[in-house]
Amino acid sequence: DALPIYQALRPLCKHEDYYNSGSITKEQLGKIMLRSGSYEEPQVIQIIFDRYDTKGEKKINIDKFCDGIFGRKQPPTKLKDVSDVLSAARQAILARGVTNMASLTTTFRHMDTNNNGILERDELQSGLQKFGLQLTEAQLDSVFKGFANTGSSTIDLTEFLVALRGPLSERRERLVTLAFQQLNPSKDGVVPFSQICAIYDASRHPDVLAKIRSKEDVLREFIASWDRNGDGEITIDEFLEYYKGISSSIDKDDYFELMIRNAWHLAGGKGAAENTANLRVYVVRGDGSEDIVVIENDMGLDKKNLNAVRQRLQQQGETDVSQIKLCL
Repeated sequence: DALPIYQALRPLCKHEDYYNSGSITKEQLGKIMLRSGSYEEPQVIQIIFDRYDTKGEKKINIDKFCDGIFGRKQPPTKLKDVSDVLSAARQAILARGVTNMASLTTTFRHMDTNNNGILERDELQSGLQKFGLQLTEAQLDSVFKGFANTGSSTIDLTEFLVALRGPLSERRERLVTLAFQQLNPSKDGVVPFSQICAIYDASRHPDVLAKIRSKEDVLREFIASWDRNGDGEITIDEFLEYYKGISSSIDKDDYFELMIRNAWHLAGGKGAAENTANLRVYVVRGDGSEDIVVIENDMGLDKKNLNAVRQRLQQQGETDVSQIKLCL
């Protein structure tokens, strides 16, 4: 229940307000969060502070902060559809210091009181109340109309979380589209499902790298996520939809880029996002110069077949190569 915490937070704020100004600084906010038993990283404190320091005064109003954190104020009445509600929910969640998908998932799974992966109406309503978002019955109706099937009174929790996180950023969408284009050189917008399964490198999935799941488990999930209409083909829209779910669990853009580049063997990237999966070969050129060259497109390549490797090198402009050694 937020009420006891709310009642305890205000005195802590007043205690830090030495001059009875009615406001606190970012440093004082950090002390308050620590004393209340809610330690947060400095960047989270900054996000919370910025949320309430709307005028850049380097201080926040105690009453507005306490009321905003624990929902003592009602949300705007203009929340008319599901996108409005999701936008308001994002703002309320950020105000509470939940800034990444892992924390968000943990928090929202507490709404799912019977642990069935489904949010019922009362679960969603009470869960959002804890973030200070008191929805009217009409606003709740708009949410369920936006998510649920006709006549359904439940929402899939994962679908809700993905929508709450929002769409792919421009950078991430561009990378996913680039991966699809490499799979679809004919540019007809459709890739056979069997081709995707044969190429997909499950060892580069974040859960495998974190040793949370095996490659086999990820591959099974990957297969189950595709071709739901049974036509044996994947469109760009289906491809993007799959990666919206993956993206929602990855905070850093560089890590997302690295994952995409390595999974689909897209050469390039800079710094932490640079591809590490594509074949590297040691080459000696006709003029005697030596170099390590990345095979830009090694999909379907027999990496032990030097003639095939030479052909790929020629395709990317390396035509004067006298010797090749594999960097395996």
